[in-house]
Amino acid sequence: MARVVAGEENIADTYRNFYKYAGWRLKALGCSLLRLDHAGKDTAAGQRGSSAKVDDVDVVFQISAINKQDGTYVLRRTHSRIAWVEESYPFTRHIKPTLWHEVTEGLGYAAGTKTMADELDHQKVPIDAPYKRGYGRRQVFYSAQRFRREQVGDGHSQTS
Repeated sequence: MARVVAGEENIADTYRNFYKYAGWRLKALGCSLLRLDHAGKDTAAGQRGSSAKVDDVDVVFQISAINKQDGTYVLRRTHSRIAWVEESYPFTRHIKPTLWHEVTEGLGYAAGTKTMADELDHQKVPIDAPYKRGYGRRQVFYSAQRFRREQVGDGHSQTS
């Protein structure tokens, strides 16, 4: 973003003007819009610049390394207007023969997934059962169901 906007990064008008003059038009045309920005030196303090950066976006992710030596990273959702977006998406960065990224299955579970999976096993809820009221948070339920399906071969879940 810093390379395509004019104005102070701490001023909300900078980001609101980007949306006013470009962002909404792209959305109106049915185009997806991906904005890349830097977090600054201290990622624990939140993203650098104006809080208006999240005013017009559907999802904000922060990328961090899990293990740089083996090329594993994770995108973690920090802000979202969309309920179905996962909390995290782990991936592996491959450099040879060319740069490409591969989503790493099995690591991107919502917080509380294992506890929910164990409870669903205990209640003998089928691994293909849809969400119902009373199961807790919808996102954790679906994450637990995915976890259970992936673990069937390992003997974790016997309910099918």
